[in-house]
Amino acid sequence: MNLASLPQRALNRMGLDWRLGAINPTVELYFRGPLSDLIAAGGGPSRKRPIQQVGPHLFVCGSSAVLVRYAQKSELKFLGRRRFSKVYYILDDLMSGFETDTSLPDAYRRRLASFATNRLPSILEFATTLIVPNPMVASGLGRYPVEILEPAAIRVCDDFSHFEQGNQTPLTVLLSGSGSHAADMEMIAPGVLRAIRRNPRLQFTSFLGDLMPRCLKGHPSMRNHHQLPWPMFRRLMQKKRFHVAAAPYRDTPFNGARSISKILDHGAFGAAGLYSDRAPHNRYVNHRETGYLMSDDHYDWSEAILELAGRPRHALNLASRGAALARQLGDRKRVRRFWTEKLAIEAMA
Repeated sequence: MNLASLPQRALNRMGLDWRLGAINPTVELYFRGPLSDLIAAGGGPSRKRPIQQVGPHLFVCGSSAVLVRYAQKSELKFLGRRRFSKVYYILDDLMSGFETDTSLPDAYRRRLASFATNRLPSILEFATTLIVPNPMVASGLGRYPVEILEPAAIRVCDDFSHFEQGNQTPLTVLLSGSGSHAADMEMIAPGVLRAIRRNPRLQFTSFLGDLMPRCLKGHPSMRNHHQLPWPMFRRLMQKKRFHVAAAPYRDTPFNGARSISKILDHGAFGAAGLYSDRAPHNRYVNHRETGYLMSDDHYDWSEAILELAGRPRHALNLASRGAALARQLGDRKRVRRFWTEKLAIEAMA
């Protein structure tokens, strides 16, 4: 049965929500986006579209299947009814050790724990190869062949005219991260407040919602939003620009297993990037060339923000080189080539 051909009403009776495939960034960044023209989302596969999407997180091509992150029960039942020589499982979150990581919000840890306990073991029964952004993500999952794949970029900024605005316009800074980064933002919050007091032109944007650090809540220079659904955040990346973007990471195993997504986000927003000087960022960012690599001292973060605010030409150059890095790391052709080779459809690449 082809799940993709069924209306949502029928899928509801099966406990399957097709719409999740459209709002899951892992599906788009690691697979569907770079391969969209090769995927048949309804009906059977064809010569021009040899990959069949049979569920929001499940794709089939010949004798191979690709399963993405939070697969649903109905998708696993589909796998159970057929034999595949290869089942590639894409996972981009660490699934071990988070239970004791108090830097993560409680609700987020509960969701991870529920998935790791109730769904992940069933997924791993089908998996023959793990596809992860770095080896840490695969730790604790058993002895599986592991392939490393970093995500593709949605877009990369090529117009930096927002740096040409006059001195009377706000200088915009993105606090880059959603709820799982709340403790990371707490680490630099006093520095953010200090920067605001030193330079009233600074205007900060965050998507932390209720998890915003207390000292920043309600501040007139802070635009705090709740976390956006993926389609809305994707549209935001298409049109919004920032001058600076900050991605602080505490020293935790969960943060160490994250992908390069913040580098790609900052490249999309056309922002000069500030990153904690630890993995994954210090593997790729060249300090003061493609971004700043920062200590955990909030004072250093405030000084870096104030420096970039006072040196717009330097900030522009940093943002431009950061975008070039994002274009290189997030090359969609790289992700496409990876999968066309794995799925033996090189001739159509």
